[in-house]
Amino acid sequence: MDFYLPEGTWTHLLSGEKKPGGRWHKETHGFLSMPLYAAPGSVIPWGAETEKPDYDYASGTVLRVFELADGQSAGFTVVGPDGSVAARGRVSRSGGQYTAEVTEGALRDWALDVDGQRSPVLGQGRELRWGD
Repeated sequence: MDFYLPEGTWTHLLSGEKKPGGRWHKETHGFLSMPLYAAPGSVIPWGAETEKPDYDYASGTVLRVFELADGQSAGFTVVGPDGSVAARGRVSRSGGQYTAEVTEGALRDWALDVDGQRSPVLGQGRELRWGD
């Protein structure tokens, strides 16, 4: 399979492998794999449950942050099983400090994962700060 990744450093969602953008890539995939790459500067909410599709998506969520540039921020939305918005907010970076703010809804026992490094503390309220 040939696919194009736009400029930036792209991260495979499952393996964490990084690929440069601005060029074509060739990979071989079967029925159980595909090229799933996260765009630089994106925040993807990652659910805690792996055994069933319907659960409380706002509990145990990990906000996975990919290649967020210093001084930048990116939004996220956690959608509930019924399609409603369970939580919405932004993650921003200042130097080595990352701040996640929930501006709508609520998350419980949530964490940040920045380029494969998980925050050692869990967010319990509307804000979580982590880093230098």
